[in-house]
Amino acid sequence: MKQWIALLLVGMAGSAFAEPAQAPHPCRKIEDACKAAGFEQGKFKEKKGLFVDCLKPIMHGQTVPGVSITPADIQACQAKREHKAAPAAAPAANPAKSQ
Repeated sequence: MKQWIALLLVGMAGSAFAEPAQAPHPCRKIEDACKAAGFEQGKFKEKKGLFVDCLKPIMHGQTVPGVSITPADIQACQAKREHKAAPAAAPAANPAKSQ
């Protein structure tokens, strides 16, 4: 019985310190809206391509018929993409060692 109580307490303590679930990627909302409007990967020949005909125009400020997305969602996606595309900090220059 003591082991059962100890196990229960350890489980409760672990869940108290668990990190909250991460929010979905902000671009996922745009992708989901495009898919809901009938856009699919590989359907660019039918003008229903997910990236070419929906995601790309939205990210460039154009409207896409049948797709409802808020400007805040577009800005969040753009910010995430800019952050990801930013070059990493250049490594510190190592002075040449003379021997």
